[in-house]
Order: sequence, then C-alpha cells, then structure tokens
Amino acid sequence: LAFNQRLYQIIFSLKKTFTSTEQSKYIELLDFIQDELFHSKTPRKFLIESALFSLKTNEALINQTEFKELDQLVSDYIANC
Repeated sequence: LAFNQRLYQIIFSLKKTFTSTEQSKYIELLDFIQDELFHSKTPRKFLIESALFSLKTNEALINQTEFKELDQLVSDYIANC
C-alpha cells in the first residue's frame, strides 16, 4: 500500500484501542503524527520522533504489531527525507 494509506490504517487501528478520556493524549499524539506527515510540506522530524517517544511510554501500545509497524514506517520515512 501507499505510505499515506498504510499510515492512515495503522493510526486508525491504534486509535480504536484507546477508550478512556485519560488516554486522549495518545490519540492527540497519533493525530499529530498523521497531520504532520500528511499536511506539512516539511514535516518536523524532531517533533514526530518526540511524539513517537511519548507513545512508547504506553506499555500496552508498544506491544501491538500496529505500533511496531507505525514506528518502522515513520522511522523509514524520516530517514529518507
């Protein structure tokens, strides 16, 4: 799949895992990553990496296959920019 499609699918899937309002910060971080990569002419790599680092503090999230895919997808994108 194209980068944008795969990124959207992964983030959509990860968002479904969050149910409580206290986890809304994780949804905001996922939204930020998606917005930065989709809508910014020059994505701010440091901020994207920082958002990913913050997401890694959620132990339930880091063990999910989708999160590992997201981390790899974004890392590859940043390395090739």
